[in-house]
This record gives sequence, C-alpha cells and structure tokens, in this order.
Amino acid sequence: MRMWASRSSKIPCVVFVDDFAWIGFNQFSVQLRHEGIRTLRVNANSRARPPLSARMLYDRGSARLLYDRYEILSNDHDVAGLRKILQSEAVLDVQFVETLGDLVLEASDALGVDVRNAVRRRVEMTDKFAASKLFAEAGVRTPTAVPLSRWSAEDAAQNLGLPVVVKDRIGSGGSTVVIAQDIDELRTAVAERSSSIESSYYEEYVEGVKLNYGAVFSSDQLEQELTYRVTDWVQPVGTAIEAETIGDERLAAFGRSAVAASGCVGLMNMDILRDQDGVDWLIDFNPRVFGGCTNFLLADLNVAQGYLRTVGMRSSPPESSQLVSGIRLRIFPNSLSKRVLTGSFRQAVLGFLHESRPYLKRLGLRYWVAEAMATVVWVSMIRRTRSASHDSTKDEMH
Repeated sequence: MRMWASRSSKIPCVVFVDDFAWIGFNQFSVQLRHEGIRTLRVNANSRARPPLSARMLYDRGSARLLYDRYEILSNDHDVAGLRKILQSEAVLDVQFVETLGDLVLEASDALGVDVRNAVRRRVEMTDKFAASKLFAEAGVRTPTAVPLSRWSAEDAAQNLGLPVVVKDRIGSGGSTVVIAQDIDELRTAVAERSSSIESSYYEEYVEGVKLNYGAVFSSDQLEQELTYRVTDWVQPVGTAIEAETIGDERLAAFGRSAVAASGCVGLMNMDILRDQDGVDWLIDFNPRVFGGCTNFLLADLNVAQGYLRTVGMRSSPPESSQLVSGIRLRIFPNSLSKRVLTGSFRQAVLGFLHESRPYLKRLGLRYWVAEAMATVVWVSMIRRTRSASHDSTKDEMH
C-alpha cells in the first residue's frame, strides 16, 4: 500500500523495515538524508491501515517528515509486497527489526548480491541463542545458554543458580527478557512460554557493571567504534536513558573480537557486563542501527559517515573514528520517559523543550516537529490508559 514518495527511486536508498516507529531508525534516516541518501520506511504492521487512529495518523505524519518514501505491507508475512518494494529501489542496505528478520530474508532475493549476503548474515545473528553459541565457539566469553525445552525451571535453578535469565531467541529492547530472582518467578516465566518453548532459552545470570561497545565495520576495516557506559535505563533491562562515554581499551578489544567473530558488516552494538573480577561477558549483540547511535553526535561522532563507507557511498574516512571520552549525555527522546509517565503535558513539554534543543540544530526542524508530535501522542496514550484503568476500577467497585 503506497502512501507517498519523494525524490527519484534512482537515488541510492536505505530501507528500514519495522512494525512501529523506531526512534533509532527515525534519527538515522534524518542523518542519511542530510548526507544525500534516500530513505524508505516499510511498516509491516497491518494496523497502520484504515480505520485510522490518532496514533496511526501521527505515524504517517512523522514518516513523511523523516523519510523519502513510506509503505505499509498487508501484514508481517507479506513477502511479495516487500519484494516488490525492494525491486523498485536502488537498495544500498536494509535495516530491520529483529522480529521481522524472516520476512526480510525471504524477500532478500530482490537485492543485489553483496547487499543480500550482508543482510542474510545479520538475519542469522538476530537469533540470540545461535549467536551466543557462535561467539562462545570463537572464544568470545558469553554466559551459559540452554534451550528452555531441555530443562525444567528446577533444573535451571540448580545448574545455573538463581537468579536465572529467560530470553526469547528473537527480540529487541529487552522487552521479553525476564530475570527470575526466585524459583516461583522462574516457573512463571517458563509457564508463560509453554506454547512457544522452542523459541526461548535460559541464560546464566552475570552480576556486573553494564557497558556497551558499538562499531561500524566495512568489508575490510573498522571505521568507527564507541565505548560507553549506560548510567540510566528503563528498568529492569530496557532501553538506555542516559550514557557516559568512556575510554576503555580492554572493552574495545573485547568488542573487536566479537565484531570479527560475527562476520557482519555495518552497524553493530553490544551489551557487555564486566563482573566483579573485571572479566567482560557479551550479553547481547545487535547487528543494526541501534538506539542512541545518533545521540553520540553530541560527543562528536557521526556514525552515518562510517556507515556510508560500509555501503560504498563515501570515499573519505569519517571525520572522527572514536567518541570523545568523559561526556555524559541524555539519550533523547527516551530521556523524556520519566516526565511523560507522569501524564502531565506541562512536565513533558518542559522536558522536551530543554532536551530537544541540541537536535533542532543537528537534525533540523522536520525532525524536531516529528518528535514534538511523538511526545504529545505519548502523553495522550498514558492519560487514556490511566483513565480507562480508573473507569474499570470504578465499575468493579459498583
């Protein structure tokens, strides 16, 4: 279902495939457009079609501000629809949400050989259990991982020790991760996955300091790398709200070993835990545009420049290859979450005006307007949810 398109389809294009508006994709699209690259958003969520809601109207409005073309598939299995879109463009790369990896893989025959191979490798690495095994075999330290179907909750607790982590093999943003502190929590987590037990696994829990390593890797060299520490995030294991850039060669060396083992090209980000003995463990690997990568413009690193080298659209090296150390930055717009969750438009607007200022300068007015719209929709959804909950409680009392 074509919504609209601007600029010629002959201009090289990066395609973003999602099922709702991803902040990281939106921000990175703006960066690429500033560099002269055409961007296309493909929404695989059929609910974006009529009948329209206020949220879907925002979704379309923001896409028009941030992308050159916007398409909506009939559903998240519409391989033919995605293939037709890819065939109509000069595609440099496809960035996708992990849960849509199979869709992208099936339509990847519409891509050029080099792009297809790079995309297929990233799809393979979105299976967190398989990726964990690959890294372990390559000598990159990862926690013990065991399929959920192999052990009972009691077996997992006995063999791994509590707490135990339960993860889905395919997921993002920590939304499906459970850290079971006791046997009852663990039994509940296992029971909730009884109908999809082959899609989940147990993971050994590692206590430590949360660190991150990011990289932009071309076919033959490391273009840029990021070492930082997440200092605040959506609890218990969600997206980052605040981060501090750090100079840590040991962390960088560990990250580089994982990059080499992955076989991936392009943008990558890793969650790493450093335990009490100073040993680093790879917890999560994401081979795509990651949330926060654009925010590091405030630390003088433009990852779009390195990325364009990986897709053959930039000949000169990036202006900067590493982060400036010692900078603490808010991960906008996630950093508004605490204010938004109050349900107060005043609190949210004040926070937005303060934290969005640097991005108005770096990403432009169209991006700023799109995020302003998103903040209003976000607060409205919180207020409606709480109002519905309040009404439901009143009905139960009566």
